[in-house]
Amino acid sequence: MTLSAAYVQPCESNTGGGLRLHIANKDDVTSFTLLGEDYSAIVMEAGKTFFKYEFEQESLVALSELTRENNTAMYENTVEFLLSKITSVQRKAVQDIVDASLCGVIAIVEDTNNVKQVFGYSETLLKEFPLKISGDTTTTGQALGDSNGSTVTILAKGTERPRILLNSVTIPV
Repeated sequence: MTLSAAYVQPCESNTGGGLRLHIANKDDVTSFTLLGEDYSAIVMEAGKTFFKYEFEQESLVALSELTRENNTAMYENTVEFLLSKITSVQRKAVQDIVDASLCGVIAIVEDTNNVKQVFGYSETLLKEFPLKISGDTTTTGQALGDSNGSTVTILAKGTERPRILLNSVTIPV
């Protein structure tokens, strides 16, 4: 492999943080259509959809971290978010993610720059290494101003960074 192009830093706003999170069962997603480097379509099983998860503002983080081992570049692609206020409904939402993780899930994270990234699906491994639960920390908090809720972490290992889903694509919900 060799370098194929230069990179020019754009002169535009660049804000951090996550805006929207959609999660689907791995088996409900048939494929994504690749157009150049980005995904231009989502193909779902008949009648299946992504589920929108609302989370505490400024709690969603999507991270892709590279490690090199035995001359292999490996990525850990992680999505972490806070479902605030412990309730029966919130508990069930977390448990649903835990249960779906047995087979795996695919997530679409939209950041505050309106860029959507696909986690748990890649061109090299397709759906073979989906996101799975790697952490759930639930706390009541200690002081009145402390957070009360569950921080959920889902993670997929793979050989690629998450790809961008074009903004023209409507996420089926």
